[in-house]
Amino acid sequence: MESGVFHLEAEISWDAVASQLAIIREMDAKPDLSEITVHVSGIGGAILAASAIADALLTCTKPVRTVGSGYIASSAVLVLAAGTRGSRMVSPNAMLMLHVPRVPRPDAEMLTLRELTRFVTSMERKVAHYYAQLSLLTGQDSTFWPHRLSNGEDLFMTPEEAIGLGLADAVLTPVCRP
Repeated sequence: MESGVFHLEAEISWDAVASQLAIIREMDAKPDLSEITVHVSGIGGAILAASAIADALLTCTKPVRTVGSGYIASSAVLVLAAGTRGSRMVSPNAMLMLHVPRVPRPDAEMLTLRELTRFVTSMERKVAHYYAQLSLLTGQDSTFWPHRLSNGEDLFMTPEEAIGLGLADAVLTPVCRP
């Protein structure tokens, strides 16, 4: 944290999100840091936890540079896209993947029909919010992401394809070593 670098390189979960949000807020409050860098790599995870991290990055007063490497999948792509526009980087050999958000299913035997209906309605709102966040971060029309992901298949992307969709801004240039 002293360096202004934060690593989000594991599954995004509710177990860790509170401490991750605290780290982001502490870095943003440090007067000696001019920029926050977030390294993103992983399979994604809990969509609501990723949305909370993305919201924290979007409300930082400092520029946020996001750097994706390796496999950046599912809700981790949302965190990558939440960096400051122009500062969202992807390594040349990265692979990105998006899909229709999957939500945890409660044990249907323990819910009344009314409770299950409320749960489904709540999850539909959360998925709509996820698509709205992606649209905002990428500059795409509000119908683009629901339509693009509606077939239920995983959407795998190269760094260049992710840039074309507005999820990232540039591919990192490798440093040549003698």
